[in-house]
Amino acid sequence: MRIKILALAIATTSMLAPMANAADGTINFTGSIRDTACVVDAGSATQTVPLGMVSKSGFASAGDVSGVGKITITIASCDTDITRAAVRFDGPRAAGDTRLLALTPGTGVDAPAIGIGIAIFESDSTTLVPLGTKSAGTPITPPAGGDLTFFAKYMSTTNLAGITGGNGAGSATFTLDYN
Repeated sequence: MRIKILALAIATTSMLAPMANAADGTINFTGSIRDTACVVDAGSATQTVPLGMVSKSGFASAGDVSGVGKITITIASCDTDITRAAVRFDGPRAAGDTRLLALTPGTGVDAPAIGIGIAIFESDSTTLVPLGTKSAGTPITPPAGGDLTFFAKYMSTTNLAGITGGNGAGSATFTLDYN
């Protein structure tokens, strides 16, 4: 009889244990999955943006910029309820400032400059869009879409003494985000 009571007590306790973890709230998720929100123009999907040849003497301290290249991402055929598009740029991060894109590794004549990264700015050319962070967003008119404009510049991650000349190439990917 004692064994039956012990077994019943253990079974009852194990059934009541999950009840001790009562929920304190509920989180509901909303959203939608679309076949295609907008189409990126083929000429915008892969592009080369020249930043020019700049002198390292233009970078007296960390955060100085030089060279500039315009990035235009054209989108079209947008769903009618899409009214704003933002962009997130990703890629290898620069040593010394992870907000910036690292220069492409190489050796010899292809060795990258040291102490420099590539900064991407909003269309005002002064507001930095850190890597991995969504841009402010641009209003678009569906279904036509529009142009999303950004600027790229070399930015120093250190003072002039820590900078060495070299290759200034880099490569980033981008992902669109819609209202």
